[in-house]
Amino acid sequence: MLFIADFGDHAFGEKAFISGVNVCLNRSGDKVNGWTLTGRKIEPDGRLIDLTSSTNAARPNCDEYQEAINCPAGEVATAAMVHYGPGAERQSWIGMALQCRAVRVKS
Repeated sequence: MLFIADFGDHAFGEKAFISGVNVCLNRSGDKVNGWTLTGRKIEPDGRLIDLTSSTNAARPNCDEYQEAINCPAGEVATAAMVHYGPGAERQSWIGMALQCRAVRVKS
């Protein structure tokens, strides 16, 4: 089976992938209120270059950023796991994890 990725144009250019996330919590510390994403770009020779820009989505009451999680060197995120739990509201978004995979050049 062959899988093909679509490398469409977007804000960070072609072949750019998420490699890190940093979430902020509300005042109560029990619900995600925003996040910042960082990324890496795959160069034609297969090297990964850290992007110097990031994107964020912060809502009001985004008070405390947690420690960022990042894929190890040479890897990009291929999935994100959103954690829900007992917050102020039923099924509040309380955290996030990344599943990372290595990038290899096949010759």
